[in-house]
Amino acid sequence: MANEKTFDLENAKQLHPLLEKFLSSYGEQSQDPAWLVNALQNEHPEKTPEEIQNLAQGIRDSVDIWNDNMASLNQACAEGTSKENWLADRLQEAAIETPVNEYGADLTKLGTALHAANNAALAEVEGFPSPNSPSSIATPVPEGSIPAEEWTPDQAHSAAAHIGKEVDVHNLAGMVLQNGWKFVDALPEKAGFQGIKQVADALRSGDDHGVKEAATAALQTGIERGYVPLLPKTTPISVVSGVACYGVEQAKIMLQYAEGDISGQKALELSGRTAIAVIAHPLTKKFEAIGARLGQKAGMAVGAMVSTVLPVLAPVATAVGGFIGGVVGKVAGSSIGQTIRRGAEKIVEVAKPVLKAAWEGVKNVGRSIVSGVKNFFESIFG
Repeated sequence: MANEKTFDLENAKQLHPLLEKFLSSYGEQSQDPAWLVNALQNEHPEKTPEEIQNLAQGIRDSVDIWNDNMASLNQACAEGTSKENWLADRLQEAAIETPVNEYGADLTKLGTALHAANNAALAEVEGFPSPNSPSSIATPVPEGSIPAEEWTPDQAHSAAAHIGKEVDVHNLAGMVLQNGWKFVDALPEKAGFQGIKQVADALRSGDDHGVKEAATAALQTGIERGYVPLLPKTTPISVVSGVACYGVEQAKIMLQYAEGDISGQKALELSGRTAIAVIAHPLTKKFEAIGARLGQKAGMAVGAMVSTVLPVLAPVATAVGGFIGGVVGKVAGSSIGQTIRRGAEKIVEVAKPVLKAAWEGVKNVGRSIVSGVKNFFESIFG
C-alpha cells in the first residue's frame, strides 16, 4: 500500500507546541485526576463535556492496553518466545473468526506493503540497493493468485511471524536514518526553560502512564488538525496511542542506552519489541468497546485493519513516534534531552550491521511474498 504523504519538518513544527502543552499540563497538574480532561477541553472547545470525558477515558484505557501488551511481550521474550512469534500469536487471536484463506490473503497484502516500505527505506541507507534495482522491484500479487487450499494454520503463523521480521527491519532502518529524531534538532529552544521534572522522573522510573497519556492526547489533537498527513483525521485511538506510546518507549530506551544501563544490542531488541507492539496494539479486542464509546471503528475486523491501517504503521511509528520521543526528552530538560539524543545518534553504528543481517534474512522471502503466495511458502518450507 503506497502512501505518498509524508511527515516533514513543517508538520513536526506544528505538532511540537501541542506536545509541549499537554506534557506541561501533565507536569503542572499530575496530582489532579482531571488534568487530562482539563487539557483536552482547553484544546477542543468545540467538543461537548461528554465528548471530552469519553476521549480522556479512551486515552487512559488505550495506554493501559499498551502497557499490558508490552508486559505480555516482555514476559513472552523472557520465557524464550521471539517477538515475531508473539506478534503471530496476537494476529491469529485477532483473526480467530476469519477463514484461514482470507487471513492468509490479508497477511499477503500486509507483507507486500511492508516489504515495499522497507525497500524504499533501505534505498536511503548507504550501501543498500535502490528500490529501482532489479533485485528490489516488488511485483504485485495478481488477482486470484492466492490458492485457498494452501493456507493452513501453521503456514499462516509462519507468514505472520515473517511480518514481524519486516517490522523489525523497518524499525532498524528508521533508527539508522534517524527518522523523526532529526526534526527535533530543528526545533526552537525556549530561553530559560528548565524542563518538566515529572516527565524526567517518569522517563527514569518507568512510571510513565501520564506521559503516554499526554503524548497520545497531543498526537490525537494534531491528527484532527491535519498536522500528521500520514494519518487521516478519523484515525482510531487504538492507532494513535500506539504511535505515541512507541515514541515515549523509544525515549526511555535511548536514555538507558546513553547512560550505560543497557547495551546497544539490548537497546535494539527493546526498540524492536516496541515496534512489534505498535502493530499488535490496534488489534486488541478491548478496543471494540473503546471505539464504540468514541464513535470510532477502533475494533474493526482484522481484514480491514490489515488492509487500511497496518501497512502504514511501521513508517508512521518510526517517523512520528521517533519525533515524539525526541520532544519528550527535550521537554524533560536540556540535560536529559541531550542524553537521549546522544543515545539515538550513538545507536546508529550499532544498528547498521544488525540491519544488514536482518535484511539479508527477509529480503528473499519478502520478494516471494510479492511475487505470489506459493513461492512464499516454498521459501519457508521448501
